Amino acid sequence: MKKYILLFILLLFYINIYAQNSWRELLDNAQKYFEAGKIISALDFAEKARIAGEKEFTKKSKEYSITLTILSIINRKSGNLQNVEKYLLESIEIIEQIEGKNGQQYAPAINQLGLFYAEVEKHQKAISLYENAIKIIENNPKQQEIYLQFTNNLALSYARLNNYEKAHKILNDNITFIEKNKMQKREQGIVTRNIIGEIYKYEGKYASAELNTKIAKLYIEDIYKVYEKGIGSFNFELYVSIITNLAEIQKLMGRFSEAEPLYDKSLDFSGKLYGKQSQMYAGVLTQLASLYMRTQRMEKAAQNYLESLAIVEKIYGKNHVNYALVVNNLAVLYMQNKNYPKAEKLYEETINISKIEKNREYYNSLNNLANLYMEQKKYEPAKKLLIECEKELKKIVGVLHNSYIRCIKSLGETYFYLGDYTNAKKYLMDMSIFKLKEMSDNFGFLSESQKLTYLEENRKYFETFSSFAFSYSYINKNQNDKQAVLNTLYSLFTAQKGIVFNSNKKIVQEIMSSGNADMINKYNNWKEQKEQLAHYSNLTSEELNQKGINIKELRIGTENVEKLINLQSFERKKKEFSFSSIDEITKKLNVDECLIEIIRIKIDTAITYGFLLANNQGKLDIELGINGKDLEEKFLKYYKNMIKNKSFDKHSYKNYWSPIEKVLKRNGKFKKIFMAADGVYNEINLSSIKIGETEKFVLDEFNIHLLTNTKEILDLEIKKTNSKKEKKTTKTARLFGRPTYQMEGEKHQEHTKQERKTGEEREVTFSENYANVEWNDLPGTETEIKSIEKIMNANNLKVESFYKEKATEEAVKNSKNPTILHIATHGFFFQDEDKTKITNSNETMMRSGIALAGVSNYFRAKEKPNTDDGILTAYEVSNMDLGKTELVVLSACETGLGDITAGEGVFGLQRALRVAGAKTIITSLWTVNDEVTQMLMTEFYSIWFSGISCRDAFNQAQKKIKEKYPEPYFWGAFLMIGE
Repeated sequence: MKKYILLFILLLFYINIYAQNSWRELLDNAQKYFEAGKIISALDFAEKARIAGEKEFTKKSKEYSITLTILSIINRKSGNLQNVEKYLLESIEIIEQIEGKNGQQYAPAINQLGLFYAEVEKHQKAISLYENAIKIIENNPKQQEIYLQFTNNLALSYARLNNYEKAHKILNDNITFIEKNKMQKREQGIVTRNIIGEIYKYEGKYASAELNTKIAKLYIEDIYKVYEKGIGSFNFELYVSIITNLAEIQKLMGRFSEAEPLYDKSLDFSGKLYGKQSQMYAGVLTQLASLYMRTQRMEKAAQNYLESLAIVEKIYGKNHVNYALVVNNLAVLYMQNKNYPKAEKLYEETINISKIEKNREYYNSLNNLANLYMEQKKYEPAKKLLIECEKELKKIVGVLHNSYIRCIKSLGETYFYLGDYTNAKKYLMDMSIFKLKEMSDNFGFLSESQKLTYLEENRKYFETFSSFAFSYSYINKNQNDKQAVLNTLYSLFTAQKGIVFNSNKKIVQEIMSSGNADMINKYNNWKEQKEQLAHYSNLTSEELNQKGINIKELRIGTENVEKLINLQSFERKKKEFSFSSIDEITKKLNVDECLIEIIRIKIDTAITYGFLLANNQGKLDIELGINGKDLEEKFLKYYKNMIKNKSFDKHSYKNYWSPIEKVLKRNGKFKKIFMAADGVYNEINLSSIKIGETEKFVLDEFNIHLLTNTKEILDLEIKKTNSKKEKKTTKTARLFGRPTYQMEGEKHQEHTKQERKTGEEREVTFSENYANVEWNDLPGTETEIKSIEKIMNANNLKVESFYKEKATEEAVKNSKNPTILHIATHGFFFQDEDKTKITNSNETMMRSGIALAGVSNYFRAKEKPNTDDGILTAYEVSNMDLGKTELVVLSACETGLGDITAGEGVFGLQRALRVAGAKTIITSLWTVNDEVTQMLMTEFYSIWFSGISCRDAFNQAQKKIKEKYPEPYFWGAFLMIGE
């Protein structure tokens, strides 16, 4: 914006000014070097212009006033603030003498003085000047752009004083003014949107920041298209400012892959426009370096920082705040590389430079130095710095800003290490609550993948509090105090556990019940786009090219529509994160019932599991598991091998069940456990673990009711009440089994019959693509469906069964709200080899699914038929309408598998069915035996329709099969989750 201000002043004053060439040429050179980022040369020419102006026009002339103003801007830019105020005051005095305080030039002049005061954090003085300037010009229709410029500056100063309400009111009025005067695509209209984005970014409201910045980007790109045709001019600096701002927002939200190409573009533009020695270029280098740091590309980050530092030093010298900012970032890099002496020296240098102004960046540097001391276990000096930070940052940015939250996180940790648990508790509790509120402002506007990324970026705050709560509960002997901390832990953890799933589900429910035809149409169009994306995602690159499909653009387009739906949903104004007290939940439990939240936390590379139990009196207790990394790696591998090989499992009891048993025994005798799994506990069936040296399994001793989040106990109670009020309607079932995978005759099916033995597993070996998969025929699934059909018919259900050629993907997707949906076929899950990257929900949901009729001939066809491909992915399942479906059974192998994200569970068919609305789901964790599975399913339905609950029937069926087949391999693969 500074370039724009300078150009504006020059153009404004050059009108009707006829000056001698020497003064004009010197001033032109000052402007040219200023725009190129060569501040020293610009300053030299401006000073010469001042001397020339004094000789040619006198010190009382308009021309001399112009020169002083330009000198003030260049001095401000160079960091030499000493003479800026003097030049501006002198310039204003000249203008006042020439044309008075209501003249054409007076308002822009005092606006410039306001900008100076804003830069030195004297915002009250700046506000007074801006308001005066606005009064002078606000009724002049010819000065609309100038009016917007002044009011935008006013809003920025209010924002810097944390008066966001006033800032947004001004900017909202500006948007109304812009729309009324059709100025959306004029420069100050675009600037206004960008400033709104900046203020939201400053507040930590990144979703709103992104929305407004993207609008600015859209409008300025429209102008650029016209400019490319040779029409009009283009403000490249504004464009660079917008895309850099957008990149910064996306980086703050952890969306590095989206931010990086914007930074690259910004760097390219900056280098071409202003040269690679300009301030603009150096600024983008610094921001891009911080992204490299966040993505562990330390060498590239160091190169960028050092290059930026050399440029900034050349422009400003070593005593300017811009120099200090780069030094601070470089110090962070050295700290991450464990080069503590060098990092400490650089932090101290940063603090010495910026201590005069003592703004947010100064306190961020103090915080960074304190963190360095903490890493070296120097807790007392760290505490001293952090106390100062906390006090001042609260005033400067407010409690919901990330800078403040980061500070109290460090302060709470420091108090804990020093043994001051009271203060540690205070600050770490505040940290978690403030972070949750800050996230709530951003969450509802994002697509699912963006929500996951944003949650992952902020998970460390909740993990820090969880870690503290674990330790504090062991240290603290005061039971009341211990309970208070565990209550907070439960409320915080359950508030954000499964929040992505619940948020998306809530939005869909609100849209479909809103009666808003436009929103419902947009939602239905989005579902169609998802279907299209799923269909094309299974094609090869060659097939996509032949059809002219750009799959990347299709994915981006689908995600953008999802974000638009989220944005326009009226539910967006409500808080996404809701607290539930432990008392309101546990009062729903019986004496012999408890709840257990499994909590996975990761601090650096250490992984810990905690088991938080509550009984019906609301008493909370916690137990810690053994090494979490071992649980997720070697012990999990051992468990799976024992299951697969049908061998005696000697260790899984100790590894996975023992800590749960300890906390159970301390708190009473329980028969039923409402349990919400996390991390590796989504990959095992606790009921399949043998208890110590006994012959009993967990299944024999406990009824484990699996939930996504134990807060769902409240929903269970509500639904139980509602079900009593509902009118009895005919129950329906849709059953699918034994799909004909190759529909070109029966040769393939007969061949696999001959090859297959009774009791073979429902599994398939995958090669590089679906065309090379041999989908073995599963005659047991036909027997299964026919047995179930008889039971259901005898119990007056309206049943539709689909076998062989009729068991198609289309038929499954057309199953709208059956009471029961049962599918017996092959299931699959492709494991992503890169376990380090954050889950992309869409990609993950396309790697999990089931095979249906016609899959083989579709993928082997040279020309693909105009049908579904026979692969029903989890991504497609999530599009189904199952809001009134009581039970879905996926009687296939590995349908319960998927990518596991901490706090969000399994991304696969299980999640997809919950998103689609299914109340209760049965899925499998490993390959299942065909014959035994059909026995288990038949037994389950027989028991269920005898009059007991669905869940109790499932437990009894497993026990019945266990009598004949004792190994967990046969009966333990299937899990029931949900209501």
